[in-house]
Amino acid sequence: IENAHFKFKQRANKVDGLRNVSFLVPHVDEYIWQGYLIWLETVCKELEINQKRRDDIRELEVKNFQLTVVKEKDYFYVELPSDYYRHLESYVECKTPKCGKKKIRTSIIQKDDIFSSDLMFASSYQFERVNIDLSRNRIYIYVSDFDVEEFYMTYIRRPIKPANPKHHPGGTYKYADGTPAIQQDVEVDSTFQIEKILDIAVLVAMRDTGNLTDFQSQLNKILNISKI
Repeated sequence: IENAHFKFKQRANKVDGLRNVSFLVPHVDEYIWQGYLIWLETVCKELEINQKRRDDIRELEVKNFQLTVVKEKDYFYVELPSDYYRHLESYVECKTPKCGKKKIRTSIIQKDDIFSSDLMFASSYQFERVNIDLSRNRIYIYVSDFDVEEFYMTYIRRPIKPANPKHHPGGTYKYADGTPAIQQDVEVDSTFQIEKILDIAVLVAMRDTGNLTDFQSQLNKILNISKI
């Protein structure tokens, strides 16, 4: 995080409108966090069409995390992990009274297809299809002729907010809600994604100080470069 602060100020000093701005540590932390979130949301949107993006975000991936299955009248459900951010893939272990356990990958489907009787859409032990739906803090599992015993999910967890309070006067500061900032590095630094995050952070600072009128077009340029 100390290096991220140095690079942020180095970039800001090259921008005419930011050269004489005195950024406090909490301000830099917040700009880095905003850049982090914009970058993360963009990567998550591209995961299905560009597998390289999954490598870019690997520090935040939780693999095959087991969730407790709860049975209701006509469906099963699991509670999402407290650090859940985006679903990547999941599978269930299920069985019927006559057949043994089987692992089946899940499919997130539209609401209208949840209870479809069409074999092309309905959950099926024989054809190895299990429909799920995400709502609030749960994943609902819709099956009718077999039982779901275990659920495993690979997901992107929420990042930990980076902060550099030890370089603030007094060595500490608090967020608006009164929570103390804790020294924390940016987690996605092994694939140089921090460079894109810092570029976005400086762009957000330019917008906030009134030194940028085409924020979205400049942001798109940074994000398009990150796809290379």
